[in-house]
Amino acid sequence: MTQSPLPVKSIRTLHDLTLDPHNANRGTPRGHHALAHSLQELGAGRSIVADRTGHVIAGNKTLEQATQLDLPVHVIRSDGTALVVVQRTDLDLTGDDRARRLAVADNRASELGLDWDVAQLKTQLAEGLDLTEFWNDADEVLSG
Repeated sequence: MTQSPLPVKSIRTLHDLTLDPHNANRGTPRGHHALAHSLQELGAGRSIVADRTGHVIAGNKTLEQATQLDLPVHVIRSDGTALVVVQRTDLDLTGDDRARRLAVADNRASELGLDWDVAQLKTQLAEGLDLTEFWNDADEVLSG
C-alpha cells in the first residue's frame, strides 16, 4: 500500500518556511552581509524553493536575511515542469544602475556566501545520496 503524500502547506509569510537542517552551505559572515545589503538596497531578485511542507530546498541564506527584513512573500506553486520567472517591473537593465547592481550582487553574494560543510556532504554521501554529477575525483571538496 502506497502512503499518500503530505498535504501542501499554505505559505503566507516567511515564518511558514523551515530552514533545511541538512543544508551543506554553512555560509560566511561576508556573504550574509552582502546578501542582506542586496536585499535591503536592491530588493529581492531570486525566489526561494520550498517543498510541499514548507522546508526550504534552495535559498536558506536568502530566507534568513529576508526574515530579518520582514519581507512579504508571494508564493507561486509549481510541480517543477515550468520555469518560474521573477520579473522586476521596477528595473530596466538597459539603463538602470540598480538593475546592473542587482545582477552583480546576485552572483557576488552567492560567491561570497558559499562555505561547504564537508562533514554534512560526507554524511549525505554515506546515506546514499549520489553527488557524482556535482563533484568528481579531481575536486578537493569531497576527496580524502
